[in-house]
Amino acid sequence: MTLAALGLLWLVFLSAFGLTKLLCSPAPRLALLDHPNPRSLHTEPIPRTGGLAIFGSVILGLVLSLVLEWPGGQATGTGLWILGVTLIVGAVSFWDDRVGVSTILRLGVHALAAAGVVWGAGLTMTTVPIPLLGNLSLGWTAVPVTVVCLVWMTNLYNFMDGMDGFAGGMTVVGYSFLGYLALKSGNQLIAFLCFLIAAASGGFLYYNLPTARIFMGDLGSVSLGFLAGAFALWGMQERLFDFWVPVLIFSPFIVDATVTLFRRLLQGEKVRAGDIGRRCGPNMSS
Repeated sequence: MTLAALGLLWLVFLSAFGLTKLLCSPAPRLALLDHPNPRSLHTEPIPRTGGLAIFGSVILGLVLSLVLEWPGGQATGTGLWILGVTLIVGAVSFWDDRVGVSTILRLGVHALAAAGVVWGAGLTMTTVPIPLLGNLSLGWTAVPVTVVCLVWMTNLYNFMDGMDGFAGGMTVVGYSFLGYLALKSGNQLIAFLCFLIAAASGGFLYYNLPTARIFMGDLGSVSLGFLAGAFALWGMQERLFDFWVPVLIFSPFIVDATVTLFRRLLQGEKVRAGDIGRRCGPNMSS
């Protein structure tokens, strides 16, 4: 990447850092507090508006890249469709942060957004490579499986946001790795978008590390989870990597959340206890 591009990423990092510092205070008008419950790791109310800092800074980076005619500002087709659908997911998630929406409505929006990526952007997971066995064709199940995977990935982030530094750190590492693979393969657009998100998340992460002073909230965690799934599908379509690469990159989320979910089912607990899709985990905040 050029020095100018690195400078822009540094600016995005600083923007997220400054905005997150501002939002750490309960004083701002947009302050939304995450109150502790029996599953929480924290004991005091903590702001959950970090998503505003992350995506506000990402938007800043996109606007500047548009002015400078860089890859992020030249997104067309698939890229624009993914970003547009993510705006809808983010808007509903922010509304959920502020006043709360029903689980059915929330998951319904996630499913519709996933379907939008499948049909609007043409991103479908048609095969799954199985070690030693070759590629498993999904056939007619390709569309529903892709939608389910996207919805699940969307909620994994939301599921883990209550653990100090986990969601923020996973975002910086995961998106940076996807960006590196895209850059190595010559896809500057996907690389730039991934690095942009990683830079903004890095600015947020400083205040999210133990002991966390702020969480992402639904706006940040749901939107980042959705984008992670969509970018993974996009990268597979562009042959930047195969199915198992993003699975391994985000395996800390996938394994932890999946094990927790099935443990609750086996123990007869409510799956949404603490609530899947609302920043919780085995011992996390809701």
